[in-house]
Amino acid sequence: MKFADLGPEKVERIRKATPHATETVVNTEVTIAGACGPLRAVTTDWDRQLDAQCARPGFQPLEYMTGGRYIGEL
Repeated sequence: MKFADLGPEKVERIRKATPHATETVVNTEVTIAGACGPLRAVTTDWDRQLDAQCARPGFQPLEYMTGGRYIGEL
């Protein structure tokens, strides 16, 4: 996301660490409450089986699938 689209308080910490940065990745936590209906179209049987057997089934499935939740199992 471009810094121009973020509030100054969000950009300040990033600029301190990386002065030349102009954009960043934003974690929206869109599925934090288990609202994963839209993911059903892209998850496989394997994704659903693994999610069902994890410590917190249904909790943040998008974030975990894209951020390494399954690394231990793999």
